[in-house]
Amino acid sequence: MLRFLAANLDPASTPLAAQLERIQRPPAPAGPGNGRRARLADRPPARPARAMLWHNGGTNGFRSFVGVIRDAGIAVVVLGNTARSVDWLGLRLVRALATGAG
Repeated sequence: MLRFLAANLDPASTPLAAQLERIQRPPAPAGPGNGRRARLADRPPARPARAMLWHNGGTNGFRSFVGVIRDAGIAVVVLGNTARSVDWLGLRLVRALATGAG
């Protein structure tokens, strides 16, 4: 997971640069019957200058969160062995690192 985050912070440093850049672009709006396409950049950034790419998930009593702010060099992953969301922790960590409070 740490290698994946490092690659997303600096896609040009990997042989997968084109693919990483593609998954970081916001998905096109879904038309009728198209459904949403999930990507790392599944959530729209709050501020374009500090675009945070993030995604979360869970299955069978486990939860996860990953967040990346490329222009600040910040990447966070939270893995939990609980059915409760860990998003609040991941978002708080990213905010703390981005504001220098961490």
